[in-house]
Amino acid sequence: MGALQLPEGYLALFSDKLSRLTPDSRDMLGTAALLGARFKTDDSTTLVDNSTNTLMKRLSESIDQRILVTGKHELYFSHDQIQLAAAKLHSTERAIATHKKAANNLVHQLNDSNDSANESERGQRLYSIAEHPKQGCGQTASVDEQFNEASFNLLAGEKALSALAHSAADYYFSEAVSLCPDEGWVTHYDLMLTLYKNLARSALLMGEKERSNNTINIAMKHAKSDLDRADCLLAQVVATTSLSNIEEGISLGLSCSHLLKN
Repeated sequence: MGALQLPEGYLALFSDKLSRLTPDSRDMLGTAALLGARFKTDDSTTLVDNSTNTLMKRLSESIDQRILVTGKHELYFSHDQIQLAAAKLHSTERAIATHKKAANNLVHQLNDSNDSANESERGQRLYSIAEHPKQGCGQTASVDEQFNEASFNLLAGEKALSALAHSAADYYFSEAVSLCPDEGWVTHYDLMLTLYKNLARSALLMGEKERSNNTINIAMKHAKSDLDRADCLLAQVVATTSLSNIEEGISLGLSCSHLLKN
């Protein structure tokens, strides 16, 4: 059963409810809403440069009004429509700046975490990092920012792929490729080759063979060596055999072997 769809008028009612809060409560709530429907208190404190005690005081009115609900080390909005209304409390410029800061904070957290960090939590951080820059770049993203965002989408896609979340992986790989201009084959060759290999693989796992073939053909065209071309085909072998297309996998494997002999 899908989520309950409320009439559009409810968004206006929620907005009216938020307008009755104090300015500081609205300000803090607007920032919190940009983190998502559910967010960790630690993420919020770094975003607004407050201690946990100060943060909770600033959100106390929202909690008392049951706009926010407290959980273990996290807070969440009582309804997604309230979060939508709260996310509109900040100007577009401030929302973009907030998303950028959130992404940077998450990157620092990811870099500071050790190898024994919980893999599920690490995956969630990657997904969050991939989403925030999208909201934070607006129309002014530099080329470097685009490639940086693409690299996080790549990591999120690889994490989703390892979890067998093929649709999510395909989404992140597609997002990453869409961010990269063609000049990336010259300036960011390794990133581009990895992106296209992964996108071709995820497209195949999604049952879209033509899209997969078109994608891998682009990678093969730009590949600098037979070794890189063989690596592209190897990714297709793995995806094909995982779908039990053994004969096609063998054919691709033979092509791969032929390239390695050259």
